[in-house]
Amino acid sequence: MDDTENKGKNAWKGWRDLRVSRIVSEGNGIKSFFLCPTDDRELSWYLPGQFLTVRLPTGQVRSWSISDWPGRTQPKLYRLSIKEAGIASAWMFNDCTIGTILSARSPAGRFVLDWSQPVIPRQIYLSAGIGITPIFAMIKAHADHPNMRSVPGIWIHVTKDGGNMQLQDEFLRIDNNPTKRVVFMTQPRDIDVYERQYSISGRPTLESLTQILGETYQINPFGTAEMDLPATFSAAYICGPKGFEIDMRSILTSLKIPPFFIHSESFSSSGHAIGDLEKASVHFTKSNKTAKWEKEKSMSLLELAESVGLSPDYGCRVGACRSCAAKVTCGSVSGGVQMDGSVLTCSAIPSSDVVEVEL
Repeated sequence: MDDTENKGKNAWKGWRDLRVSRIVSEGNGIKSFFLCPTDDRELSWYLPGQFLTVRLPTGQVRSWSISDWPGRTQPKLYRLSIKEAGIASAWMFNDCTIGTILSARSPAGRFVLDWSQPVIPRQIYLSAGIGITPIFAMIKAHADHPNMRSVPGIWIHVTKDGGNMQLQDEFLRIDNNPTKRVVFMTQPRDIDVYERQYSISGRPTLESLTQILGETYQINPFGTAEMDLPATFSAAYICGPKGFEIDMRSILTSLKIPPFFIHSESFSSSGHAIGDLEKASVHFTKSNKTAKWEKEKSMSLLELAESVGLSPDYGCRVGACRSCAAKVTCGSVSGGVQMDGSVLTCSAIPSSDVVEVEL
């Protein structure tokens, strides 16, 4: 399948019912829920790292990362790996069964693997706890995508002990995996074997990451000859608790990784993406309509506009086609900001209490 054709393919508008077809206990308070269509329509294609916004029968809305990657083929289902640590996740653990119908929006999110560059830099994946979920989808895509297969990768994962090693066995089963794994255990048990289950005791530091990343690395981007590139030419993806994200970004910055090569997403303990802003007022100036944005509902500006009856232009709904571009005349947004000052409403959310958009 062609990447250009895939972007936003089969995306749907608003909510769509999906059925829970399988539930797998991953251990240590984590379960994977597999969601499939309830009708004959195909599922929306998605990018590794994106999330699914789900509305439970109780009315609660949460966004959970899609923790698997189907390859460059049409996805038949979505896998959500969730930790029990909140009201919504508790409902999923205790009340959700095979056959349960959940409502969901099309996959979305800007924390995604970028394979579009002519020369793709080494990939550094950093995860902690349930932050492994989007990172794992990225690692699987890294091994599968033709643009990525020859690109070296390093996965740095932080966990308490060997009882918290979800998806690790699945990582070992990835064919032709170019990504090296480094596991930090903060409290290894007596039964956790050094150099088999973990690499380093403790948490990542500037010193340890300096040693792991080295000064240079080798890559063969054109299939002709190996070349040495500086360690600073690396792209980093960070996912975990807010404190972890801040610490890792600080270390990578100290290592001279360019800021535009550092991508991150913060997770709550249950595994849904979080931000700092709780709510905002968004005024659509052309239509003179105002909507209340709430973090819990995780709506993009495009979805928010649709919720108050507007029908803005859109195409892919994943930030690729630019059909949904609009101008923000007051306030600020996170995501989707373009060089010309416009924003892609399908990818943007408010980052200030008041936002005005020309729609």
